[in-house]
Amino acid sequence: MKMYEKLSDMPLFAIILPDLNARWCWEILTLLLLTTGGAIAWKGAKKRIERQASQRIRQQIAHDFHDELGGKLSIISMYAELTSQQLDRDPVAAKGYLYKISLHASRLYETVKDMLWALNPDLDNSHDLLLRLKDFGEELFSDSPIQFSVKSSGDLQQLKLPLDQKRHLLLLFKEAMHNALKHSNAKLVLLEATITGREVVFSLQDDGTGFDPATAYAGEGLKSMKNRAEKIGGIMRMESAETGSRIAVYIGLPVPGKT
Repeated sequence: MKMYEKLSDMPLFAIILPDLNARWCWEILTLLLLTTGGAIAWKGAKKRIERQASQRIRQQIAHDFHDELGGKLSIISMYAELTSQQLDRDPVAAKGYLYKISLHASRLYETVKDMLWALNPDLDNSHDLLLRLKDFGEELFSDSPIQFSVKSSGDLQQLKLPLDQKRHLLLLFKEAMHNALKHSNAKLVLLEATITGREVVFSLQDDGTGFDPATAYAGEGLKSMKNRAEKIGGIMRMESAETGSRIAVYIGLPVPGKT
């Protein structure tokens, strides 16, 4: 049997890195530790920045809701007072005020639903946004002669939307659907969401009588819609002819949260 001689005690670094002296080893180890620590610190800072940004958006939503809530409750209170004054003197006028109270209460309820939906982190993709708009559109056009439909293409469930994007898109297209109901004289209204190349496109089109875009942009409604599109880094395009109209918002990909 062959016997092996026991090796003399040697420093660990001398065994692993025989060509480097101890000082170089410590410098390399220190550099690795600093690099790793810097990466961990950057990830932590990034998460804090994202949380702060999300918190600012949530605070803005809460602030907007507070203002809208206060305004609508003031209006409802005013009409309630007018109703009580006219109830005996002019029942027809009182009935009109009661209708306005019901209308503003309904709008307030819709505002609450929108806020709760926007703040729900489980509903943060394009597909959820399309479903929310679909539910709203079906209810909005249910008592009208307009046939409302929804179409989509691309993997919308995998396309996450930041809180501010989904909120502004929701309000933008709700406004567009209201306009279609009031002014389009259409028989068909189509809401569509699709991923094409490097963009996600949300659009609403109808087969109505059309309108003059130059005149329409003078109104506050379309200005507000255009501003919402710009706030989320998108572009709103509007087309209109005698055969119908189309409003589309284009958002470049990837958006934050794209998986």
